[in-house]
Amino acid sequence: MPENLFHRPSFLMLLGVAWVMGGLPGAMQAQLPMAGDSPWLSRVWKVDDGLPNNDVTAVAQAADGAMLFATPNGLARYDGWRMQDKTSLLEDIPRSGVKGLLTARDGALWIIRRDLSRHQDGKTIIIGKQDVGSARGPNAFFEAADGTIWISYENGWVFRVEEGQLHVAAIALGYTQPQPQPPVSMVAEGQDGTIWAIGPQAVSKWAGDRFVQVATLPAGPSAIAGAREGGAWIVNRRDLLRFTEKQGLTPVTRLTSQPPGYRPFALLEDARHRVWIGSYVGGLSCWADAKLQKVPISNSDVWALKEDHEGNIWVGTGGGGVCLVHQRLLELLNEPGSPISQTARSMCLDRQGNIWMAMQTGELYTRQAGRWNHLTAPQDWPGPLATCVTADAAGNVWIASSQDRLVRWNNGQYHVEQLPPALPGKSRIRAIHASASGRLWILRIDALVTGWPGRWQQFLTPGGCGDVTSLVEAGGEALWGGTNKGRLLKLTPTGVADATPPGLAGNSLRTLLSAQDGALWMGTDGSGICRWKGGRLSVIGPDQGLRHEVVSQMVLDDRDRLWAAGDRGIFLLSMEDLNAVADGVKPTVRCLAFGTDDGIPSMQANSGYHPNTLTDADGRIWFASRSGVVIADPSIPGGNTAPPPVGIEEIAANGALAWENGHAAGQAVHIGPNIQSLRVQLSAKSFTAPDNVLLQHRLSGVDADWVSTPRNRVAVYRRLGAGNYTFEARAMNNDGVWSRQNAVMSVIIAPALWERTWIQLLAGTVAAAMLALVANAISTWRIRRQNELLRHEVGLREERARIARDMHDQVGASLTELCMLSDLAQEDRNNPTHLDRLARTARKAVADMDEIVWAVNPEHDDLASLLDYIAQQALDQTGPAGLRCRLDIPEAAPNRPLTADFRHHTLLIVREAVNNAIKHAQATEIRIQAALGGRSLTLSITDDGRGTPSQPLAAPGNGLKNMTSRTAALGGTLKISSATHGGTAIQLELPWPQRPSLT
Repeated sequence: MPENLFHRPSFLMLLGVAWVMGGLPGAMQAQLPMAGDSPWLSRVWKVDDGLPNNDVTAVAQAADGAMLFATPNGLARYDGWRMQDKTSLLEDIPRSGVKGLLTARDGALWIIRRDLSRHQDGKTIIIGKQDVGSARGPNAFFEAADGTIWISYENGWVFRVEEGQLHVAAIALGYTQPQPQPPVSMVAEGQDGTIWAIGPQAVSKWAGDRFVQVATLPAGPSAIAGAREGGAWIVNRRDLLRFTEKQGLTPVTRLTSQPPGYRPFALLEDARHRVWIGSYVGGLSCWADAKLQKVPISNSDVWALKEDHEGNIWVGTGGGGVCLVHQRLLELLNEPGSPISQTARSMCLDRQGNIWMAMQTGELYTRQAGRWNHLTAPQDWPGPLATCVTADAAGNVWIASSQDRLVRWNNGQYHVEQLPPALPGKSRIRAIHASASGRLWILRIDALVTGWPGRWQQFLTPGGCGDVTSLVEAGGEALWGGTNKGRLLKLTPTGVADATPPGLAGNSLRTLLSAQDGALWMGTDGSGICRWKGGRLSVIGPDQGLRHEVVSQMVLDDRDRLWAAGDRGIFLLSMEDLNAVADGVKPTVRCLAFGTDDGIPSMQANSGYHPNTLTDADGRIWFASRSGVVIADPSIPGGNTAPPPVGIEEIAANGALAWENGHAAGQAVHIGPNIQSLRVQLSAKSFTAPDNVLLQHRLSGVDADWVSTPRNRVAVYRRLGAGNYTFEARAMNNDGVWSRQNAVMSVIIAPALWERTWIQLLAGTVAAAMLALVANAISTWRIRRQNELLRHEVGLREERARIARDMHDQVGASLTELCMLSDLAQEDRNNPTHLDRLARTARKAVADMDEIVWAVNPEHDDLASLLDYIAQQALDQTGPAGLRCRLDIPEAAPNRPLTADFRHHTLLIVREAVNNAIKHAQATEIRIQAALGGRSLTLSITDDGRGTPSQPLAAPGNGLKNMTSRTAALGGTLKISSATHGGTAIQLELPWPQRPSLT
């Protein structure tokens, strides 16, 4: 290769001298700004945040998108939400001394400790010993385009891993001898796959089997990185160079103001062509847009640089943990001479691009031609105290003063414009606006002044509406005005009208915004954002996704996005989303909140004066806050186009860990039985704005649609039954880009013993058998009940038939006889015999009736009543016949219930036996005995008559026949016996009756 000018040591020496003396003509130099002025922010993780050690020797991005950090005490993993010690992933490798990390294109993780190892799918392969005495580990560790793994150390060791074998890279002969330092100290890969290397005085190229020198460098520490447009970037001592084979070494910039001991160690060109320079003791710098910027990080020693898939830069430091570097979205006004950390009431941008600002103290500031001026009244302007400012299209700036004074500025001149007299005590101007026509609108307390100087009109505002503190054009020569009492006023050149929409809450209307579709948007103190369109009021608050219900400032950017500021900082919303929620098409709006990670730790927007925001010539939005003026760069949100990898990190069942990322990946999770709680920890590897990442999940058979995951990224389910479930998760990053693939995991919950199939079959069989038994028992009970009811009904019918028969036979016969005797007594009035028979028959009828009533009366359905009645009947029978009647009946009979049929038949049997003794036995005494057994009643009726020895038991006769039939009806036995010496004994044994059950 032909030697060019930069290869010559003499020229390089002159190059170094020239830069030291003040710079080479045409070479760009850069002064490093102070850290507070840096457009970069860094977030830091240390031991307290989960790192095993604050010395981070290597940074890599795992195949699943998580960030991995190597430390002397182990390996850490950051999933976008949690930093965890994951040294257990190394399995066969001791946890200490990890110095190098690399994720290959096939997903394998390569680790350098004292040896080199490859980890994938739970398997570890030791490639070879790698202990070269470097305490800080390799300065380059990458996979080349051809799959070769390259490793280099500062002390000159360069290794290659090809087809699983570890090789020491060869150095070509021809280098100047002796070599005080090794000719190769760091390697890098170019865009075209070329492997470049640097040493203390050389740039080399891999020629297929060895390194060959292609250029000469001045002596001193150096670092190299591949350039995306070909060739390489080189930091040599304090100079950033660009090298290509065509042009050789080209100076880019000088790294000035570096401390003693400075040495470049890590170099990286990112996807946006920014060059990052990490060093020992010199910290981190960035070359971007032809400027070298100092990047604030947690430590001045940079050991590792890594760009993630979203373009964020991760910095491993020596003692300061790991830093995530990204562009600053928000910044506090901190320019020289500006009102730093002061509260602005009002601000505006004039036609010349100058910024005017009225402060809470009444002071007035202006920035003209990039320089801030603090205007003191009355020396610099005819004050005294400024309340609000605005600018018109003619180049005028209008400044309202607290003493009801209006000041106009134009071309460096101030003019005091006379206003109509104000109402007493109500002269303060809270809002001012200049229409496109040049008409001014000035809002005093309780009054509107409109017109032009010398042609003013003043109108009173409706009583009780409060002070107008926000204005916006309503189309034509009209304005909307929002008051601090929640009223919306319509301002026209002819007057003021209350146009408050029905349903608008009484919260202060802090800011107004008019949209191109005619909708009016209102920021409120307590109701969030309201839209008034087509006569319909819609409210969007925290329940609809808004971060806070207080909105003090609203600005629309050139991408139809609403920037809003309130009591909890600045947030960004899509107008498309807002309209969809206001129209009822969507339930919630996507709200991006900005805070600590974006440059402002705490912010509360100011309100009460108009205007209080502006958009500068660079498109940046300025907000007035209690902490100072906050500037937002709308160009930064919307640039994150990388789909966020979403993952399942952990699954816990009933509080116990059931599965963890890195173990049994892709397999189903078997848990259970009896799952009372299932917790799934999710991750979304989006690091740009993790607070604004949206995670959603769903579980088959449980969730009908996607469910928003809580901010802790944990999905929780309660009381899940046995079965096969599929869990899915997806994520959307801060700029609305969804994950390319959902995270999917099969969850199999084992059935409990009672949920198993054979148990259920057995239980079903047993249940069916028991059901059959129960059904049979119920059927049998029903049949028995029906039989008992039938028997009862038959018994009732028989009882009714008996009563009818007894009434007919006994009472009816007696009544017939009474009728006949009455007729005979009337015909033969002088015959007393008829009257005697009439009286006896009547008494008999009464006795028969009494017997029938006793038999059917349920109050007498007991043993004691039966025995008493038998005794009374026997005495009534034997008394008139002149016979003695001896009764041997228990005085205290037990309370045993009896049926009416049992009592009736028993009474008639005893009465028939007594009657037979009276009529036929010629007895003088009758004895009745009753014996109570456990199962039966025994009655004995004996007399001392002549007896009936020659008469068989079954001899004809109605009395004996009736006794026998009645005894058989009761299921008893009847025995009649006569002794030869005279007398008859009748023994009656009757089983106790069973009363029918009707239940």
